[in-house]
Amino acid sequence: MTHRACFSPASTLDFVPRRELEQLQLDRLQTVVALSYEKVPLYRSRMKERGVAPEDILSLADIAKLPFTVKTDLRDTYPFGLFAAPMKDGYHAGRFSP
Repeated sequence: MTHRACFSPASTLDFVPRRELEQLQLDRLQTVVALSYEKVPLYRSRMKERGVAPEDILSLADIAKLPFTVKTDLRDTYPFGLFAAPMKDGYHAGRFSP
């Protein structure tokens, strides 16, 4: 499985046939799961605890196999422990002053 360099909801069409939309969603889910498993120790360990590997995500219904992220995960790994990519590769939303 290859990781896509980026994807953004803004890059999707206004209308996509259901079958194509579901395939797009599955592709993106598989990309996020694989990247999280590879780069984020917490997600990798949680997935191993549940007996799930990225290649087990074969349909959108398989999202039910994935572990939840809970408040303590965020607190325990703050501020950068759940990042799957360096900040320099991230996207920054602009801040506008009124």
